Amino acid sequence: APRVLALLAPLALAIGLGSCAYYNTYYLARKYYDQGTEGKPYLLQKPLAPNPQPFTKAIEYCKKLITNYPKSKWVDDAYLMWARSLIATEDPRLAIKMLEEFDDRYPKSPIKGDAAFYLGLAYRNARKHAEAERTLGQFVTQFPKHPLAPYAYLERARALMSLDRPEEAAQAAGFVLERYPKSVLADRA
Repeated sequence: APRVLALLAPLALAIGLGSCAYYNTYYLARKYYDQGTEGKPYLLQKPLAPNPQPFTKAIEYCKKLITNYPKSKWVDDAYLMWARSLIATEDPRLAIKMLEEFDDRYPKSPIKGDAAFYLGLAYRNARKHAEAERTLGQFVTQFPKHPLAPYAYLERARALMSLDRPEEAAQAAGFVLERYPKSVLADRA
């Protein structure tokens, strides 16, 4: 029996550390991010009086997870949450740098599609409209059924309007209405 306990102790420790990485860091980072965006994937419209505090807290917890639990399965999620929080705090240039490196850092990550969408959003927020349009166009081509696809069409339409391409912008916005008529984005499209 003592031998079995000695073999199970490292397993229990590994499970405990994995849950610590989630509950003590990523869970809180996500909680703060969701608080700042009111549960939406990102700030769809900039508030008149922005509150950067939830995003600053989210970034702190993401950094903590990456530093303290570098082998955690949540590291790529924390890295992406950090970049998303930077977009929300009006620092899209640093988010762009982080997201352009995402595939190299996390080549096997299951959230590569999410990172591609947020890269397009960061480009648009940094007023790099051509890059945003290209990136968001690639995203909807690669991930047509992704939950962020309606958001990508909307943001692509916004980028196209900024590029003075209203017909293409209308077509991109039309995809939201056509393919996602019950989406919360239908009115915006």
